[in-house]
Amino acid sequence: MYWSNYFMVLGVFSMGLISPGPDFAVVLQSSILGGRSSGYRTAVGIAVGLTFHIGFCVMGLGYVLKNWPNVFVLLQCCGGIYLMHLGASSFLQMKRFAPSVKIEEADSLEFQRPFAKGVITNLLNPKATLSFWIIFSSLIPWEMAQGYRWIYGGSMIVMALGWFLFVAHLITWKRILTQVKKASTFMSIAMTGLFFCLGGFAVAQSLLHWIG
Repeated sequence: MYWSNYFMVLGVFSMGLISPGPDFAVVLQSSILGGRSSGYRTAVGIAVGLTFHIGFCVMGLGYVLKNWPNVFVLLQCCGGIYLMHLGASSFLQMKRFAPSVKIEEADSLEFQRPFAKGVITNLLNPKATLSFWIIFSSLIPWEMAQGYRWIYGGSMIVMALGWFLFVAHLITWKRILTQVKKASTFMSIAMTGLFFCLGGFAVAQSLLHWIG
């Protein structure tokens, strides 16, 4: 395995990982509404979703998407619709948090199956699909043994899990969560807008592809 290439790939992946997107938004949402444990479970769900993406890439997803691009377009449309659904639920769920709710009570509040939400969000995230397709088709040599490809992919899964666990932990830090709850109305609008923008953009792109 070429170590210089390995660290370059992980560097590219890390830049995409920390940029705001559906995965980041859903971890933020779960952590604020359901508490730290909910955020952790969502992060684990996202890591499981990434396992599927990487498995497909290692076994030739790039070839499938290159020859049948409508697969990606369909995935993009479904992901956009799901994100807009999350936006609507975010607006309704955020109303539960009045400033009087105690921080200690946050973890006891149930929130719609955070693990499953993490898995579904990541699987339907066109950004994740496209990112891994680009990485595995352009940055990782095709002649590289499949075992080494799994090392690349496994490293990316561990990085993603660590990052989203950190996000869930940080946002539920007592002092930060207190400020978030004080701004609950603003957070509700911002979260809803983020999901609708991400989802609407994905749906619009897929519709333009089919129309064109």
